Amino acid sequence: MNFDFNTLLKAALIFMLFSLAAIDRQAQAQQMIVDDTDITTARSVQLEAWYGEDETWIQTGVGLNHVWEFTPGIILDSNNDFAISNYVGEFKFIPGDLDFEGWSYGWVLGMIFDDRMGVDEFYTYLPYTFSVLDGSTLLHANVGLGGDRVDGEWDYAAIYGVRADFDIVDRITLLTEVYTTNIEPPNFQGGLRLHLVPDRLEMDITYGEGFDTNLSNPGINRGLNIGISLTPGALW
Repeated sequence: MNFDFNTLLKAALIFMLFSLAAIDRQAQAQQMIVDDTDITTARSVQLEAWYGEDETWIQTGVGLNHVWEFTPGIILDSNNDFAISNYVGEFKFIPGDLDFEGWSYGWVLGMIFDDRMGVDEFYTYLPYTFSVLDGSTLLHANVGLGGDRVDGEWDYAAIYGVRADFDIVDRITLLTEVYTTNIEPPNFQGGLRLHLVPDRLEMDITYGEGFDTNLSNPGINRGLNIGISLTPGALW
């Protein structure tokens, strides 16, 4: 069986990322923790929902223009009859053009609110995406800062992550990521993205877990995640 260079390089990248993932793991209900530099179609709305064993997220991404996206949403407790536990709001700024330049970057700021609209958590980071292998593989990196309010006091943590999206066959993408906070043992998540209707309807099926089963992290999902997103064309 003959393999071209791109196939071999893609296999090496997959092996490298899963080897990094073998250090440790965890996953939240939000489908992929490491973000890309994609935003909702300008003047359109993307409907997204992720189910996780601990949390379920429902978000509406609004493409304000070609560089700004605003995403409000709610977080549900999957273990408590899907009661609303938090609200979330996020701004995303992506000035680059990945399709034209082969790479892009941006800035994200998000806040998670309690039922009285007090800020429980915040996060801000710089996402970077680089296209390789003729666009069939996208590599992503995030670096930033997160904060969590506990008993009125704020705890801060640096956040890091890398991710790769591999187009393995038509309409199926392999997703894998490694991420951490404060350079602690990293976590991983991996799975498949199904392009049911290209550029319009997608489904993610992923799994995240932790190698150190002695760790207890409330709000971190350890198991199966299922998500779906619907993105129509421009609406106004």
